[in-house]
Amino acid sequence: MTTPSDDKPTSYIPQIQAAHEKAVAAQQSGHEASLKAAIEAGELLRDAKEAVGTGGWTKWRERHLPDISQPTVSLYMRLAENKDRFKERAISNAVTTLRDRGELSIRKAAALIRKTGTRKAKPKSATKTDLDVVKRWIGEVLAAHELVALALEVRDTDYVKAIVMAATKALTPPAPSSLKPSVVGVSERLSA
Repeated sequence: MTTPSDDKPTSYIPQIQAAHEKAVAAQQSGHEASLKAAIEAGELLRDAKEAVGTGGWTKWRERHLPDISQPTVSLYMRLAENKDRFKERAISNAVTTLRDRGELSIRKAAALIRKTGTRKAKPKSATKTDLDVVKRWIGEVLAAHELVALALEVRDTDYVKAIVMAATKALTPPAPSSLKPSVVGVSERLSA
């Protein structure tokens, strides 16, 4: 039995399901419409979450939208929350490039926006090189799992394994035997 407080969030269910189905269908056929549908679903999910109120969202979503996983819900809501960011020049250009290549996906679009925080203004005189943009994306925009997912989309698993090996090597302190002889000699003299 539904109560009057259940009516408003429940009214979003058909729209959310329809927007999700559009996003999945468009994603499978590779159309840019998937991003718009995902944003639409995110806006509806946000509205439903507000209508449900504090404390009942997870149970409500699991009961009424069991076919949409929590990570997908979070993704849609994050896209909706940041939809204006897609108008920013760098992100807009990246979306256009991905679309033109036929590589635009909801997850790639999400990787273009930061999970948290606001964009820091830089002086207009600052010119960015490609390396600066890559460093910013790796350092600020992409979460570790998004970076791995992007690397796997662009390259093969051997490349990702090579990155892991290089990172492990860079983060592993050198063994004592790799110290220079002069340093070893000094430490031996100090201990004597």
